[in-house]
Amino acid sequence: MTLSMVFLGDQLLGIGICLLLGIVAGLLRWVGKEALPGVARLLVYVMLPLSIIGELPPVDPIAQAQINAGLLTLVGGCAALIVLLVMVGLATAKLGRLGGGEARAHAVLLGFGAQSALGAPLVASLLGMQSNQALSVYLLVEQVLLWTLGFMMLFGAGAKATKGGAGNTAQGALRLPVPVMLALLACVPIYMGLIPEIPYFDKALGALGSLGGATKYLSALYLGIAATQVQWPKAIKRGSIWLAVAVKMLLLPLAVFMIARFTGLFSASEPQLFALMTMLPALTMLPAIYQVLGAQEEHATAYTLISTLLCVGTLPAAIYLVNHLPGA
Repeated sequence: MTLSMVFLGDQLLGIGICLLLGIVAGLLRWVGKEALPGVARLLVYVMLPLSIIGELPPVDPIAQAQINAGLLTLVGGCAALIVLLVMVGLATAKLGRLGGGEARAHAVLLGFGAQSALGAPLVASLLGMQSNQALSVYLLVEQVLLWTLGFMMLFGAGAKATKGGAGNTAQGALRLPVPVMLALLACVPIYMGLIPEIPYFDKALGALGSLGGATKYLSALYLGIAATQVQWPKAIKRGSIWLAVAVKMLLLPLAVFMIARFTGLFSASEPQLFALMTMLPALTMLPAIYQVLGAQEEHATAYTLISTLLCVGTLPAAIYLVNHLPGA
């Protein structure tokens, strides 16, 4: 528990510094509102695909064999969890009196969390490095669903054409997911160990992964800048945000752990993995994606920032509660 909090503190410190720098840059107008669409496109089209490749762990033959034996069950569990989170998002949106496109945009925020930035170090410290292979499966399933289910929900969430952005057009709809989908397709043979030994391939892959590793800090910097454009007196009055944080980051992890444990379908560590994925704040990249699509970007920025700040308290509390449940 102490080690996981040290890992968590290190990650949150780096993200917090970038958030603060972004807020300062926004307040001093070093980066104006008109520059946000361009920065968002850089993050979505370039940095996000690199980060997906960088999330792949080194192939561990023993752990890989164990994962492959129950791969379909694990993939099904990951997909079911993400769909559950989206449904909870729709429910909290309804209770918070959000409707239409706002409700769908809100649901996507709950469905896709900061698994790479915060989840990976937590999984490594709490469950051990052998769980990295299962985490990679979750990350790949999450990205596939984000750019299929999530993308369709956002594209129908009242997206408007943005200057230089993808906008709500058929051309933009086809263009936006292409770099990410190519990265996901490239990850499958790499993850399965199907790529033959090629000179300097591992070094090139490592270099791309190192570049992608900066994505969480750059997206946090973008989030800080975007936060200065939010009408906070209005945003903090939205009950849907506070309700979503309480349900998704405190209560739901306990339910997810208990259900996954007592179904008997998963390995000993996978219920804890699912619980950890549930309690994480929103993916810091989401405001940039919403900006490119023009889909409720102000609400996305408000929820992402609030959930990220509150996770300093909710994550330790949720981890403690999960670790003291029967069967943990």
